[in-house]
Amino acid sequence: MKLTPVRKRASLLAIILLFLFITSSSIYAQTGSIRGRVIDKETNAEIIGANVIIKGTYKGAASDFDGNFYITGLTAGDYDIEVSMIGYKIQLHTGVKVTKNSVVSLDIKLEPTVLAFGQEVVVVGKKPLFQPDLTSSLQRLNSNEIGNKIADNIDDLLEQQVGIVKVDNEIHIRGGRADENLYIIDRVSTKDPLTGKSYGVFLSVDAIDELEVITGGFNAEYGQAMSGIIEVKTKEGGQEYHGSISMKSDHLGTGEIENFNTDAVEISLGGPEPFVNNLLPALGINIPGSLTFFTNGYMFLSDTYLPHASALKPSIRQYDPLAQRQENNWSALYKITWKYKNTKISGIYKRSLQINQGGFNYRYMNWLDHYNTITWEGIQSNLLLTHSFNTKTFIEADFGRVFINKHSAVLGKYFDEYDIANDINPIQYLVDFPDGDITVWNKDGFYDTGDASNWHDHYSDTWTLKAELTSQISSNNRLKAGFITEFTDMQVIDIDDPWLKTADNSFGGSWDIYRVKPGAGSFFIQDKIVYEGMIINVGLRYDYMLLGSIATDIIDDMNLSPHLSKKFREDFKSNTFKIFNRRGKAHLSPRLGISHPLTDSDVLFFSYGHFSQRPNYEYIYASLNKTKLGASPLLGNPDLNPTTTVAYEIGVKHKFSEDQVINITAFYKDLFDYATSEQLTIKGEKSLKRPFMYFNMDYARSRGVEVFLQRRFSQLLSVRLNGTYSMVTGKSNSPNEALEKLAVNREKSLDETFMYWDVPLRISTDLNFYIPQNENIRILNIPMPNDFGINIHWQISSGRRYTPMVDLELEKYDENAYSALAEPWQLCDIKFTKGFTTKNINFNIFCQVENFFNAKIAQIINPVTGRAWEPGDPIPMSWRDDLTDLPQDNPARYREPRNIMIGIKVKF
Repeated sequence: MKLTPVRKRASLLAIILLFLFITSSSIYAQTGSIRGRVIDKETNAEIIGANVIIKGTYKGAASDFDGNFYITGLTAGDYDIEVSMIGYKIQLHTGVKVTKNSVVSLDIKLEPTVLAFGQEVVVVGKKPLFQPDLTSSLQRLNSNEIGNKIADNIDDLLEQQVGIVKVDNEIHIRGGRADENLYIIDRVSTKDPLTGKSYGVFLSVDAIDELEVITGGFNAEYGQAMSGIIEVKTKEGGQEYHGSISMKSDHLGTGEIENFNTDAVEISLGGPEPFVNNLLPALGINIPGSLTFFTNGYMFLSDTYLPHASALKPSIRQYDPLAQRQENNWSALYKITWKYKNTKISGIYKRSLQINQGGFNYRYMNWLDHYNTITWEGIQSNLLLTHSFNTKTFIEADFGRVFINKHSAVLGKYFDEYDIANDINPIQYLVDFPDGDITVWNKDGFYDTGDASNWHDHYSDTWTLKAELTSQISSNNRLKAGFITEFTDMQVIDIDDPWLKTADNSFGGSWDIYRVKPGAGSFFIQDKIVYEGMIINVGLRYDYMLLGSIATDIIDDMNLSPHLSKKFREDFKSNTFKIFNRRGKAHLSPRLGISHPLTDSDVLFFSYGHFSQRPNYEYIYASLNKTKLGASPLLGNPDLNPTTTVAYEIGVKHKFSEDQVINITAFYKDLFDYATSEQLTIKGEKSLKRPFMYFNMDYARSRGVEVFLQRRFSQLLSVRLNGTYSMVTGKSNSPNEALEKLAVNREKSLDETFMYWDVPLRISTDLNFYIPQNENIRILNIPMPNDFGINIHWQISSGRRYTPMVDLELEKYDENAYSALAEPWQLCDIKFTKGFTTKNINFNIFCQVENFFNAKIAQIINPVTGRAWEPGDPIPMSWRDDLTDLPQDNPARYREPRNIMIGIKVKF
């Protein structure tokens, strides 16, 4: 019998109702209870009114006059129980197992504290995998988890997290650009205000106590980021001395195995501060409280897998001994912490130095000594204060400085010492058959004399004052408000083709020199509302920027900027506010996040927000102080608005058990007001002479789905599985795309195309296997060594995007840029460790193998074949006489091959 649509719907409704009846009956038939007593740990007195809640559910209770509590109606399963009371540390009991018709007893001893409510949490049991109270997409790694990773720096750790990809050594979070991420180290931003990136501050992973990565839905306390927040808390010293020394290398032994000539050495030490704790008391001076220190030093040297220069010349001669290889990374950290009653003060000094060539330049392969040496130097010094006024309210205040300097030059020369680069050898004779004409070609595509064309130096010196006040104003509301103000002194010198000097141009073919002192800041307020298991985070953020005097001067004086029209000046004044004789712009950003329990094991969360960041200063101030412009210069625009993202995400978290959870998240981001270069219209000027200027005319979209599964099979084995399917499209891949298209005589696309960093599909897994000391474990009846571990990171990913050539004879490219994907690739990294302990000293020997299967991962794609360039590949006809564009022998066309590092770490 054929069912009508009405009968179909009625049948479906009946099935659903029957299913709900059956499942609800089974749920009520399998309930259990938790009962217990809450007392003071020090006095054993009962605590009245303590909140006892089942995390991720509506269920909970308050302790009565005898300290007793009773929670009923719990389905069979594992629960995390949070017990809190103002004046005590929060206590979290994880993995409390409730079975059918059972009553579980749970006695709680809360520890008193003088710190404000919520600052300290004591976990009893395993680290909880299920985090139902989060309204954002957050991943948190502690120092033990970081130690299991195969990583040398923060970016290596980030690449292994869900929603994050690394393309051309740049981190992209949920489809955003590389300059849309905010790196925070010990509560201070390390972003370079000129470029928006954090290359200048380098930190070893062994110095990290906790890494927190927020990829979506971050609260109003975070600003100047459109895609992600990377927050790092460095380690502190304890009440006992502890330390470690580690060394690893890939060129031990006979040298028969190919290597990158890589060495890494790291030293850490922490404990009570010896001077104050020993010397001062001997002099009769006693400082109350505890004073501890932590210090870390790190060195990483490598010649990489690519051809390299025989020697690098850093920015100053004193750094010459530190530039021993092609990649030279150095960092040092000293942190001192004083704790007294309800106050904690930390002083931090961190310095990092990176010396390299900024990547491999194929055309200089035979002349790399005359390619630029880049020196990145970062200095961070700050003072942190945390003080609890009472058991409900505390303040966090920071005062600090971040100095970043980038210097790029050939052999340490000044720009006026440069020689023009030439490609003159070898001489080749090309015979044109059948006519027999001979063409003499005296180039092979590689430079043989002279120097690279750029000389660059810039620094930014940023001073920051920041304060945040948090108060538990009621049992349901946790209010947080704060401000940040910063002032920057920045100077830029950038010179191209310095050998091209004219009477009115004393620096080179093109150049830009300026110094500015802009300011910026923000205010925010947010409220965390907890009501019957539901969590709501709502907030508002106000960001402002104050332009440097160079911007206002060129607006007020037409002689300083004759290329700017009267209307542009009028619009600038109407679009900005004036305060303290400065012009500025501001932006208001609302934020909302909700976490809502569906069942005892399921939580639905949602977030919506506006996330903005001020334009990189290079887009504002470039060439503004020039009265004469060369051919097609690129001008900054002081009237740029902040770039903005409007982002949505919705997700579900499900707990199968205490040891297995899954998160599924869908996100959508609109990114607009991107800066992009557009050519100005100037009466009487030819097209090639008309300058370009940055305008807020670009946009992009990113959307995708993320899956994160975590499983602890036992104390020995755990697995994490990440999966992301996403799509990133927009108008331009960079703010300078219009100028780049003009250089090759191509039109800029007006349609939305894929971004070159778009990676549609990425799956990765982490497997951690560890046998503790004094454990006798057999696998297939074979005894296994104890204090032994294996860590595996494996990933599979879509290939790189490229623009395919659709007609080889006509040399016609696809009209849609980056419309095709190269072949997918897989990568596996493995780390083996074996420990030995003697006299409280632990020796850990390890072998780290990156790219274990020696996979060939394409980096430079042939637009005809869609694979990495190989000898014999089809080549467009017009390229055959131009030997400078044949990259089939470029060693950078593939990622790094297999690399084996062997090392030892000693802990004491």
